[in-house]
Amino acid sequence: MSDRKTYQERFWSKVLITPGCWEWTGFRNEDGYGKIGVNGKVFSTHRLSWRLHKGEIPEGLFVCHRCDNPPCCNPDHL
Repeated sequence: MSDRKTYQERFWSKVLITPGCWEWTGFRNEDGYGKIGVNGKVFSTHRLSWRLHKGEIPEGLFVCHRCDNPPCCNPDHL
């Protein structure tokens, strides 16, 4: 059995769920957006949250925050 966490487990271990925004508590870039490495690639955590909750992101679609809070991962705010 492997002790290695899946990217979903790693993602959820860094999300603080509150009644409003779900704050990313891990690494953030200089603009405040959460980042996580998955299989050698770096993803924005709000875009990963979208993919986990709503599926793949169509080509050319921007995933923006309705709450204007860059570390938010709440799919209802995207």
